[in-house]
Amino acid sequence: MAIGFNFRLIFCSWIVIACSNLNSWAEDQIFLKKGDPVKGEIQEIKDGKVLVKLAAGTIPYPLDTIERVIMEERPSYHEGADAAASGDENKAIKILKPLVDKYIGLEVGWVADAAVYLAESYAKKGKTFKAEQLAEQILSLYRGSEYEVQGNVVTARLAFVKGDLEKAAILTEKLIQENTPKDEPIPDESKTRLLSSLTFQRAQIQEKKGQKADALESYLKVALIYSKPQSRAQAAQKRADLLRKDNKDLTVN
Repeated sequence: MAIGFNFRLIFCSWIVIACSNLNSWAEDQIFLKKGDPVKGEIQEIKDGKVLVKLAAGTIPYPLDTIERVIMEERPSYHEGADAAASGDENKAIKILKPLVDKYIGLEVGWVADAAVYLAESYAKKGKTFKAEQLAEQILSLYRGSEYEVQGNVVTARLAFVKGDLEKAAILTEKLIQENTPKDEPIPDESKTRLLSSLTFQRAQIQEKKGQKADALESYLKVALIYSKPQSRAQAAQKRADLLRKDNKDLTVN
């Protein structure tokens, strides 16, 4: 009786563990130019091939045979993006670099976003050469796609970090105008994150120029409208509160 019970307990435990391992896989979808879609976990891009983990093993698919992919956001992406937005560049670089190294080139919104956050973190740490290299890589790998804009975002950020406020302002305003949806009052999450980054930078430029009312308005827009990631929204709210504290008569139209 005890032996039978123990066997059933061990067998059930094995089933639970096996199911947990299956559920731990990311459920990515690869749509091929020819053939049926493939479901599995994208491991990385290597030598021009996308390595996909399937039940039968890891299979390489050449990039030029893939029409598009739907790829689950990896948990570390959010952790790294939040670290970058909150000003913890060392943590952001540590988390985001492995992700970017593995996935850059895939036409997936969060992958391109991760590359921008990594480049921004490099720039803030004074590693401008690495940031410039990454900007060029983004522009090259995503040329002609909707994610090419991310390389220009990094270029604008670098201008700000180097103290070229006029160039940074011109690039940032151009990008905001081009990427603000005209007919959608609430942009999707990818656009929200992009506009959060750009509008926060606009606020920083305005504050540097002494345009405190404009800066306050921009910070509040990040805190209340373009509020993803949450850590950047919180940073924007903090800057807005400090501006109000130091300038009692400051108002927003």
